[in-house]
Amino acid sequence: MVIHKSGKHPAVITLTKIFTSVAIVYTPVLIELLFNVNFIGEFYYWIAAGIITRRFIDYTFDKRIISVGFDSTKRQMIFHSKKFFSSKKVTILSFDDVVARIPKKKSGWFSLFSDQSVYLYKGEKTMFELSESKDGFSDQTFRDIISEIEVISPVPAIAG
Repeated sequence: MVIHKSGKHPAVITLTKIFTSVAIVYTPVLIELLFNVNFIGEFYYWIAAGIITRRFIDYTFDKRIISVGFDSTKRQMIFHSKKFFSSKKVTILSFDDVVARIPKKKSGWFSLFSDQSVYLYKGEKTMFELSESKDGFSDQTFRDIISEIEVISPVPAIAG
């Protein structure tokens, strides 16, 4: 059995993303305070609070994949996942039930702002979305996971 583990704890990923969002949203406020300029209005604070609240909700309720295991003898994939406010959950999927969709990674300037993702479906339902940045996998570990999935179920990369 092959097990691929995430390099980062899910709480660290969530808190890092939340603090990054706060820093980006409140940068104009800091510039205004430091340089004594007046270029943002009161409405900006309401928009900033809405963005921060939305990001907090999105990041805390995302399902993070902690590890992915491939058992070729039993023909199963074992996923250990966790949400920010819940305990670890184990999901076992049969190789025969899973369909994978691996979009091509964007190239050029857009590749700086996007990461590789893998979508796993059971019937019409999306079971898991694996992502380098969301789940904290290293580039090499994520490439290993993709190659394992392609061996299990040879699926061509789909654009978009």
